[in-house]
Amino acid sequence: MLGFNNHNIVYRSIPRNIVLVSAVMLLMYLCQSCANEDYNFFSVIHGRIVDEITGQPIENAHITLSPIIRSTVSDYNGQYSFDELDSGEYMIIVQKEGYYSNRQVANAISGESVVSDIFLKPIGY
Repeated sequence: MLGFNNHNIVYRSIPRNIVLVSAVMLLMYLCQSCANEDYNFFSVIHGRIVDEITGQPIENAHITLSPIIRSTVSDYNGQYSFDELDSGEYMIIVQKEGYYSNRQVANAISGESVVSDIFLKPIGY
């Protein structure tokens, strides 16, 4: 009769300290991997300021972002940018001498870049 004798089996267990060290090393590796990730929870609102009639970019337009009251000036291509914004609704107010001012709402979304082009109408049109 074939049988199985438990007395002939040698049980080998892994020492407890090796298991503990392995677990700590695995945890450190996982934490380091997470620390290397570049998470971006901020938003960017950017765009161009453009002449409504000619379609040309408007340089040196004064742009204010409300409610946080940050401001910037458009560059020679009419471009502007506000970065590191929290998620939420912002009012963009644009003013330039010789143009009617304009305002536009933009919704900043966490981790995303939102384009908001704004057209200004020349005074007299």
